[in-house]
Amino acid sequence: MHVSTHKRIRNSRKRDDSPVIRRREGAVHRWPLNRSAAPSKDIQQRLEATPSHVKPLSIAAPHAQGFTLIEAMIVVVVLGILAAIAIPNYSRYVTRGNLVEATNALAEYRVRMEQFYQDNRTYANAGNCGVPAPTNLTTFAVACAIGGGGQAYTATATGAANTAGFVYTVDQANVRATTAVPAHWGSLPADAATRWVTR
Repeated sequence: MHVSTHKRIRNSRKRDDSPVIRRREGAVHRWPLNRSAAPSKDIQQRLEATPSHVKPLSIAAPHAQGFTLIEAMIVVVVLGILAAIAIPNYSRYVTRGNLVEATNALAEYRVRMEQFYQDNRTYANAGNCGVPAPTNLTTFAVACAIGGGGQAYTATATGAANTAGFVYTVDQANVRATTAVPAHWGSLPADAATRWVTR
């Protein structure tokens, strides 16, 4: 009697060797001993079911970070350096473009004065220059003065607005001279009396 009871206990342990699958809600399911056999439809539905109290995990997006104070200061310094270099160069470039208006106007005016002299043997007309000075300029004003009893003249172009400080002249001998430049342009070069300084 004792031996048969011992065998029944041992046999029951063998039958209980099937693997155990535990669910979150505490339910326990046992697979059959035949591991090749698929679980029943009821077991599959229970395994695939998701408990209502279990919420899917969500991955929070990283917070966008702004500039730090040091980074902002570096940007400001870089922009300041670029502005200190670019703005003066651009301003000088624009000014050089406006200087062409004066030199072109004086060169054209001299040609017209020479034509007048060829016809009248004098540069004067009633005490004034034989040809009226041009007045359609935007950044320069041109004036003409007679000398030598009508045998000489000097035409002067004086800058205004962003060309203020520039003064160019030309005479009957076609001597081109720069008599003044603004302080920010620098000092007059040694040959300013014989050429128009535009750089």
